[in-house]
Amino acid sequence: MPSGKVHTRITATAAILSIPVITVTWLKLLWIPWEIFWVIPGILLGIFITPDLDHDATIVSHRYVNSLFGGIAFYWWYYLWHSYSISFKHRSVLSHAPIIGTVIRLTFLLFPPIIVLFRNQRTRFAQSLKYLLISTALVIPLLVVIFVIALQTGSFYIVLFIILGLMLADFLHFIADSFS
Repeated sequence: MPSGKVHTRITATAAILSIPVITVTWLKLLWIPWEIFWVIPGILLGIFITPDLDHDATIVSHRYVNSLFGGIAFYWWYYLWHSYSISFKHRSVLSHAPIIGTVIRLTFLLFPPIIVLFRNQRTRFAQSLKYLLISTALVIPLLVVIFVIALQTGSFYIVLFIILGLMLADFLHFIADSFS
């Protein structure tokens, strides 16, 4: 099973290699919107919103958040994803499968109560409720940022291409785990 650093290298390499591929595709097929370039940040987002967030421990994405943004961001990130990590068994189909895992993690970002209340079978209700409230409060600023970006640009293609990039990163994660 590849380490988090190996998954990071694979994802970063995919983002770098996608630059010329997307550029040539965009230049050759003029009907493709310029927002397709947002696939690249979407792939890089896969370093942070990784399928390994289902692992109930400090993982590489937690350490990257800590080193890039500091302690407060680390605790915010850790508590945001802690209720997710205790809700899913590590490497389960729901968290690691391409497309399904991506959709579930994005659903968790939008509606953390749904995932926690319906999937959390490993903790007591009081603890689940505590993490539910914390993660719900923490996700609101993230949703505001996404909504503002979409409204300011007037294009929801940006959000779509970021999600497609994230799905590509998850697919590469799945392939790496499958061949180890």
